[in-house]
Amino acid sequence: MNQLIRMLAPLAALLPVACAPVFSDLQSARMLPKGEVEITPQGTSTWFSDADESEHVQNHVGAQIGVGVSDRAELRLRYERIHLADDGANLVAMGPKIGLVPDRLALHLPIAVAFSGDGDRFWAAQPALIATFPVSDFVELNPSVKYTIPIDDEDGYRGLAFNLGLGFGPRDGTFVVRPEAGIMFAPDDVRYYQASVGLSLRPR
Repeated sequence: MNQLIRMLAPLAALLPVACAPVFSDLQSARMLPKGEVEITPQGTSTWFSDADESEHVQNHVGAQIGVGVSDRAELRLRYERIHLADDGANLVAMGPKIGLVPDRLALHLPIAVAFSGDGDRFWAAQPALIATFPVSDFVELNPSVKYTIPIDDEDGYRGLAFNLGLGFGPRDGTFVVRPEAGIMFAPDDVRYYQASVGLSLRPR
């Protein structure tokens, strides 16, 4: 157990109470039209693994809100409540998503702050490159890669994550069901795995 605690200690720069970072994406590279809003309630379960053991770490629920700013940009806000056995924490992230290749490739640039009831706050940037590949008129594939960069602590946690999501919904985008799975590579050969699902809704 002491070995596990030592390995998890660097994560404090991103999430001071929880034992695992938040690294799901649950979105596509498609851009919202100017003035249009998308709301995505979502839930995630996360597991820890190293050479010696693996176990379930945490669950969290939250939502993302996207607002179209222009044909090539949108602003996204995210909130997550992380549930643990005896405590919890919160994560808020906000930043632009920029269309690089229309409907195919986008760059998301959120700044995240994690905080708990004791008043501690930790900041990190989590740039993500998101791609979208249509499979049919109702199905699309959304792979992404994300890197965590601590802002307020040079020795804070850094991690590289890969996510693979699906989108099930009509081409007009009124709703999209988003199952997703991902892996994050952490220091000391630690890995995290996440399984998520979201439901994107665009009020008309």
